[in-house]
Amino acid sequence: RRSCLGCLGRGLIGLLLILVALIVVGVIYQSVASARDMKKYPPPGELYDVGEYRLHLYCTGKGDLTVILEAGAGSPGLIWTFVQKEIEKSTRVCSYDRAGFGWSDPAPGPLSPQQVASDLHALLGTANVPGPYVLVGHSAGGVYVRAFASQYSTEVVGMVLVDSSHEDQNVRFPPEYQELNKTQSSML
Repeated sequence: RRSCLGCLGRGLIGLLLILVALIVVGVIYQSVASARDMKKYPPPGELYDVGEYRLHLYCTGKGDLTVILEAGAGSPGLIWTFVQKEIEKSTRVCSYDRAGFGWSDPAPGPLSPQQVASDLHALLGTANVPGPYVLVGHSAGGVYVRAFASQYSTEVVGMVLVDSSHEDQNVRFPPEYQELNKTQSSML
């Protein structure tokens, strides 16, 4: 009986050591692969420190005002590539990656629309991107640009909402949908 327990204990310790080794190998592999990807696919813009993390900003074109492109939930600024190429022909235009997307560093926790707006404001200030701003928000990006316009109204001269979400849209849905939405949000 003792030898069986000892054998089981050694087996569990062995499995634990294998699991730890696999985790270490995975962390090393991810670090090397991420560094390789950054060399192979460098950001088209620049990374700017906004406090606890760095955000990626890509500005092109010239003009008296700046168009700011805000992607929808789960999308990096790269989603605006073709739109940005057209807008840059007539004025300055910037796309960026919110924390945790594209080339930007992850945030320490979930971000509210107000925090996304203050991050964007800090990013534009740090990068010396002058206003006034025309904000373009797609889907959940519409919520973020409305938060920015509310917090920094004197810097905004226009807003374009592209199939925008609304802050209160989920409260109008049945409870089953609201529960599904909470689950999806926690996954993001």
